[in-house]
Parts: sequence; structure tokens; C-alpha cells
Amino acid sequence: MESSNEKMASKRKFLGKNNEETRSYFTWNLEMEHVLVDVMRDQRNLGNKGDRGWKKSTLNVAATMLSTSFNVNVTSYNLKNHIKLWRSWFGIVSDILGQSGFDWDDTKHMITVENENTWNEYCTISIL
Repeated sequence: MESSNEKMASKRKFLGKNNEETRSYFTWNLEMEHVLVDVMRDQRNLGNKGDRGWKKSTLNVAATMLSTSFNVNVTSYNLKNHIKLWRSWFGIVSDILGQSGFDWDDTKHMITVENENTWNEYCTISIL
């Protein structure tokens, strides 16, 4: 008798939606992040960022640079998703810094908090 997980896996495979076959995850490391930031900054300075976001040519340049530098296959799709992730992180950091008791340490490039109670209170409020 098949379990419900096995049934769902069979259905996904039949429909061509097997996670192992259709999804490819790209893993970023800190060095790749730095290269991407540098490339995107250079492309912005060249005027390759439009009002609605990054131009396709910019994403292609960045993908080629990362693929070549790290001997991996980076696509513009990987870059779009990673930039979305950066936006969400920026939102979280902006929200935290907008709260009383939090500050930015320019030397360590990180958020600091006055005391543990401030952090615990923020965590309680943000969960609600």
C-alpha cells in the first residue's frame, strides 16, 4: 500500500513536476556576493539600470562574470531571484534600524542593539 507522500511523488513525476528533475538550486557564497555587488555597481555607474530595474544586458554581464570567475552556471534567473532576496533583507534591516535601541556599526557592518531586552521585545512584536 502506497503512503500519501509516495502518491504525491508519483503524481508529481507523472505531471513532470518531480522536484529533483525540475528545480535547480544555486548556492551563493560570500565571495560571489562581493563580485555580484561590484559588477552591479559598475553596471549602474555605466547607466545600465533603468527606472523599472536592471536591464537584461546587465544581468547577462553579471551572469557571465560570475560563471567565468567561479566556474559555475549562473543564469539571469538566478540573479533576479538573488536580487529579490537582497530586497527582502534590506527591508528587514531597514525595519530593525527604524526601531528604538538599534544602530548600525560602520566598522563591523552590522546591526547593534543596546540591550537584550530591546532585541527580545522586537522579536515578540515582529512575530505578531
